Amino acid sequence: TPLRSRHRGSWLGGIVPTQAEVANLNRSVVITGPFHRANVQRPIEGGQGITTRQHVRGVSRIDHARVENCGRLAVGEYCMHWHVLKSCPSCYVKNSVVEGGVNKGITIHGTHDALVQNNVVYDVRGASIFIEDGNEMNNVVDSNVLMCPSLSNPVALA
Repeated sequence: TPLRSRHRGSWLGGIVPTQAEVANLNRSVVITGPFHRANVQRPIEGGQGITTRQHVRGVSRIDHARVENCGRLAVGEYCMHWHVLKSCPSCYVKNSVVEGGVNKGITIHGTHDALVQNNVVYDVRGASIFIEDGNEMNNVVDSNVLMCPSLSNPVALA
């Protein structure tokens, strides 16, 4: 049975130990957008997805949710986005999943004192967690799993 064996892998003839990372991407609450089609000839193009944004006022609390097929190619159209909330100690994204995004996973912009904890961000184009201006203070980004991102503009490397 699987529990009787150690199931450890190795690479380069046992010199480099390897292990699989396992993350649960399922959640009972799903916020989903339309499937976006990729353009193989122009990878920067990639369709439109759903966006969630708390803008200027209010409180955003997301816990145990899944956001998928998200983001848009336009600036500021990210999968999950706190936009200039200033101090928001009641704001959080916890225990959630962001998957299949075309423009950044979780964005903190002009927002302070918020919490991003125990999330999984998988298969997102661009930054998985994006601190937009760099002047955002006292936010806690803790124990998140960021897997398999892709370049936001692979054409620029060609």
